Amino acid sequence: MLLTVVGYFYLQSANYHSALDATKEWAQLNEFPVTATNLTVETQGNMFTREFTVEFDAPLADIENWLRKSPGTNSVTPTTDGDVRHYDIDPGGGAQHAELELDESQGHVKIHTYWS
Repeated sequence: MLLTVVGYFYLQSANYHSALDATKEWAQLNEFPVTATNLTVETQGNMFTREFTVEFDAPLADIENWLRKSPGTNSVTPTTDGDVRHYDIDPGGGAQHAELELDESQGHVKIHTYWS
């Protein structure tokens, strides 16, 4: 029983890190800012599709620096709606879609990407 529980948590951790790696590859993003907190990962799909939504909070200056240094966002001119910036990212790694939203007032980032 203990091995089953340990195995479950090991796979959960492996899936979590795999989702983060795929999100960064597909959205062509550098490592998230070291100040990122409240990191969440949502995974959807099956053997034919895969979709990830990753969210985190960080100080706005750190997010700005990260966006400037990330290949997927550094040459994109975002659209804005109030305090929210939307980046349509040219996806990498075989993904069909990648986008990022930054809520400047909250220092909140939401990344959505998928492959099918």
